[in-house]
Amino acid sequence: MGRAVTGTALRVEVDSADAVRRAVVAARAAGKSLVLESPPGAAGWQGIGWWRELVALARAEAPELDITAVLDCGEAPGLALAALKAGCGRVRVVADGAALAALVALAPGLGGEVLAR
Repeated sequence: MGRAVTGTALRVEVDSADAVRRAVVAARAAGKSLVLESPPGAAGWQGIGWWRELVALARAEAPELDITAVLDCGEAPGLALAALKAGCGRVRVVADGAALAALVALAPGLGGEVLAR
């Protein structure tokens, strides 16, 4: 089955398995791809593994959807790097100067992308 990628993506902040399931239902109903976003700073208080499990749940529940996931790492560039190394494709971080430049430079080699906040 192909992936649903119609129109603009539905962006939803999720913090639990139930929220992920509701987001999947909404994206299907709207016929849109889905962007899952973690709450601000979630990498530091929920963890990278927690986020990977939520994303895996979404992809298992809706393999037909094009799902993008963004883990917010707050003001912790070290967590952002760890998340990229752990396979989180997109991370958001509050950083500047050398830390941000290093993350942006390293991300593609790790299969990821850094979004500055």
